[in-house]
Amino acid sequence: MPPTTEEVPALHSDEVQAILTNPPPLACHFSEPAKIVPMARFMVTATEQWVECYVRFLQVCKRIAQNPTARRFVLRAEVGLLPVQWDCTRIMIYGCAANMPQDRSRLVAAETEAGGEEKKRAGEQLAEFDGYMRRLERAQDKAKRVERDIEEAYAEYSQNPIPESEDPTAGVSRDALATVGAATMQFEMDEKTCRQVFLRLAAAGCQCEHCGIAVDQSATQAAQASLSR
Repeated sequence: MPPTTEEVPALHSDEVQAILTNPPPLACHFSEPAKIVPMARFMVTATEQWVECYVRFLQVCKRIAQNPTARRFVLRAEVGLLPVQWDCTRIMIYGCAANMPQDRSRLVAAETEAGGEEKKRAGEQLAEFDGYMRRLERAQDKAKRVERDIEEAYAEYSQNPIPESEDPTAGVSRDALATVGAATMQFEMDEKTCRQVFLRLAAAGCQCEHCGIAVDQSATQAAQASLSR
């Protein structure tokens, strides 16, 4: 396994946009090293962006929830958005995590068998792929924290929910309402973009052992339904 302690720099937003709007061909031949690396680049970048949607939203919620008056309102906003939509994100993460080790083995084999310039090129491909594996591990760590935060918010709110007859905004400052509202809108836009990436992969219909993701039909249906809301 590649080292996981090396710091991996974040991508610039224009670089992310270029990657996500120009996906590699979604064919069934990812056992070829030349196709493994571009797919890893696309999948890991998409996964990072999806997790970051949740990280940014939760950071805002945690800050506003420090005010006891606004806490239940914030928890209500969290549990209303996060748990259902997280399923698609989780599939993306675990799809990457399940497939990348075997893809790395193929790259190692290609480097071992190659000679001359081909060996040098294979080594460069392996080094690039290892960088994507480190980025995926970092995204997985963030995803674990997101899952924990979602579970904790749901558990706390379910103990003391806001009744239907009660105004959820009562006592909450205008600044807090505006901040959470803006964060919610941004989250929904960002998360919708990520789900569109997921559905593009699902539409390819490829479920062979080489693919970077095993698309779950129920998650695909949920993503399609949420996009049509």
